[in-house]
Amino acid sequence: MTATDTLTRREVEIARLLADGMSAGGIAERLFLSSGTIKWYLKQIYSKLDVHIRQELIESVRQRDFNKSPVANEAPAPHVAHSFPITPTPLIGREKTIADAVRQIVRVDVRLLTLVGPPGIGKTRLSMAVGEQVLSHLSGWR
Repeated sequence: MTATDTLTRREVEIARLLADGMSAGGIAERLFLSSGTIKWYLKQIYSKLDVHIRQELIESVRQRDFNKSPVANEAPAPHVAHSFPITPTPLIGREKTIADAVRQIVRVDVRLLTLVGPPGIGKTRLSMAVGEQVLSHLSGWR
């Protein structure tokens, strides 16, 4: 079993960025994640690759040539031209809300859709899911 068999797509992405010389803070900023989340991922990566210091991790990434190795346990990501951050988990139980929002936002007479709710309810995550759906509806428009 190779390292890419055990690392998730996100872990491979973070390992590649670290090997390219980015700091944990830079990776967090680039991937729209908290530095605490990056630290958690790094612990997982270090453990799975059985390395203990950054230089060992970088050498391991370069030896395994992660830049050319697909992640075996995951389907390839579809190519979609957008800059939404990669979501680590699926959005569950919001299908109707997403569909309602998409129906509203693709209407010609709707120029703005506002999502409201208390902090932590998932407005940002919902808006990203709606945005991805809207992209698929608008892909034929020019």
